[in-house]
Amino acid sequence: MDSATVTVTNTGAVAGSDVVQVYGHDLVGSIVRPVVALLGYQRVTLDPGRSATVTFRVPTQRFAFHDRAMKRIVEPGDVEVWVGSHASASSVRASTADSTGGVIVNERAGSTREIPGAATPRAVVAITGDAHPVKVDDPRLVTAEVNAL
Repeated sequence: MDSATVTVTNTGAVAGSDVVQVYGHDLVGSIVRPVVALLGYQRVTLDPGRSATVTFRVPTQRFAFHDRAMKRIVEPGDVEVWVGSHASASSVRASTADSTGGVIVNERAGSTREIPGAATPRAVVAITGDAHPVKVDDPRLVTAEVNAL
């Protein structure tokens, strides 16, 4: 994957900071994957009314997992990527049954409560090529660059 850029603005009356987080989700893996994975984050401090862009560079290896043979691999396929203030801020909500393909069903699921926060829409990105093992020297670190506007 290349990069994901988001503009952050302090709409308050005082200087403040927040942790901007980039999340991902493998849509169709050969094994069940987490519904939300924190890929990286960056603290941003802004004066009132000021904005900054945060650019995350996410290596494809951040979507690696252990396959059935216990080898760490990256598979081709679609992944969702979004930026938000926390994991529950995404506008997409899936039930346990939906997110696990019906393997896990929670008959006693309670009500959910909204937690304040914001997120970008989820973008679908394709990982192409053949499934390949992850090597020790493959890049895995998500980097972030903050630029004041």
